[in-house]
Amino acid sequence: MTGTGRRPRWPGADLPGRRLFYAVPIPQPAIDQIADVVASVRALGVPGGGRDVRWVRLEGLHLTLRFLGPTLDARIEAATRSLRAATDGRAAFDISIAGGGTFPERGRPRALWLDVRDGEEGLVGLAGEIDRELRHAGWD
Repeated sequence: MTGTGRRPRWPGADLPGRRLFYAVPIPQPAIDQIADVVASVRALGVPGGGRDVRWVRLEGLHLTLRFLGPTLDARIEAATRSLRAATDGRAAFDISIAGGGTFPERGRPRALWLDVRDGEEGLVGLAGEIDRELRHAGWD
């Protein structure tokens, strides 16, 4: 519980520290195409007037590789070292995004997701290496 008596919006939201995550930014040409998809979905109309849909700012779109959660400032340097260790020497790779859907599949959609087609293995491998390095640094 928070000091206001309300429940936190997500597990750990009432813990001290910054909510950190590692993510891959999506380049502007892809964001422009995603914006077209979002505009199409909005134009179709959303049951209930869209009050249950939380539209995100498109400039903030990213592919999350690892959510660290609430992280005290004293641990940020260790998290940074872990990321550097996981990415040093890794070759760049391309990804493509195609297709998608909604959560839940039926009824009123609450989230729109996009499917990574090409580059999935590279993303999974990078996320796994980040996880390994973070475990060495004390994250679970």
